[in-house]
Amino acid sequence: MMKNKFFIVGMLVTVLVFAATVLGCDDGGDTNYLDTFGLSNTAPSSQALTAGGITQAQYDQILEAAGGGYKGWALHDGDMAMGWSGRSVANFESVADVLAGIFTEIDRDSGGGLHNAYGSGYDLDLFTSTLSEGGVTASAGTMLLYFY
Repeated sequence: MMKNKFFIVGMLVTVLVFAATVLGCDDGGDTNYLDTFGLSNTAPSSQALTAGGITQAQYDQILEAAGGGYKGWALHDGDMAMGWSGRSVANFESVADVLAGIFTEIDRDSGGGLHNAYGSGYDLDLFTSTLSEGGVTASAGTMLLYFY
């Protein structure tokens, strides 16, 4: 149980850093984080799909399940990440169901303004309230998916 909590806390920190760098913080500045960090909303490269362990068809299925708000994908330290804004718990559950059909789901949990689903090779997080930690902010409705 304690090991699971450390894993979740570690993933939360990773999610917050990714949210700040890729989706951006609401700091009143003019920096466009989408341009700065190379987030792409075009079809992912074969390298990105390979890093994510998914096919183009599975990528499209995930996008459809999310129901819009897609900000794009990026490669980060050799892993693929996808990000959305303005998502709801229903969107989260839909994507989590698709992922559970592709990978082996380990757990779904919620609390403290965060919904999380993770499995063999992925971590999906939805912020249901705005969270800030160490100068990093993830806005409510931010949904992030990591493939590793």
